[in-house]
Amino acid sequence: MAERAKALEPLRLEVLAGLATLDHRIEGCQLRDADVLLTLETTDGGVRVADLQVAAAGAATAEATGIAPSPLDEHAVRCVRRALEQASFKASSAVAGRQWQLAWRPGSRP
Repeated sequence: MAERAKALEPLRLEVLAGLATLDHRIEGCQLRDADVLLTLETTDGGVRVADLQVAAAGAATAEATGIAPSPLDEHAVRCVRRALEQASFKASSAVAGRQWQLAWRPGSRP
């Protein structure tokens, strides 16, 4: 497993850098306290957003505890969807044909 993680490290770093470039796309959306679940697909030399879901921050914890999270602004959710739908960024180590999901909090830094 350590070998696989080491092999994927360049792609992981490129994905983190690519996600940072997407922040500006949603600045005007007024999305607060939300997590975005991205479905990412690799292309040769890049990564694109294939799908996304937006959930209130802490929604999983809220489900487990029974305490409801703050509701999301539907206008902000639609704005984020439009801004990120089919967005892509370069990732030179990406090989076409892989897909995975990644939880992302816009504006956060690892």
